[in-house]
Amino acid sequence: MIETSIMHFIETRLTVAARRQQVISANIANVDTPGYRAQEVTFEKQLARLALTSTATGHISMGSDASFVRTIDAGTEVKPNGNSVDLDHELTEMTTNGLEYITLMQFLQSKLRTIRSSIMDGGS
Repeated sequence: MIETSIMHFIETRLTVAARRQQVISANIANVDTPGYRAQEVTFEKQLARLALTSTATGHISMGSDASFVRTIDAGTEVKPNGNSVDLDHELTEMTTNGLEYITLMQFLQSKLRTIRSSIMDGGS
């Protein structure tokens, strides 16, 4: 059961990181587009608002964590041409997001190696 919840957590976080990468890439691609408003993914903010704890199987289900991913206006300063993309901020976010994705993938690979090893050693 613990393995299932860890795998679900990793899957959800990878999904969010992939969506965040798409949004950041779109922001960077539109850095000079007049009127373009920078977007951001707010998974953590949405999830933190809920702060639900299920102590029994009959309690409220939060559903898929990825359903709490929201893309909103980033609220950054608007330039005279109506564009709100801050390239330095976007590049920093891209680096942070990339590091999170790599870390999650390494953890997932480690878990899969452990499972594979358990299966192989258990069959001896």
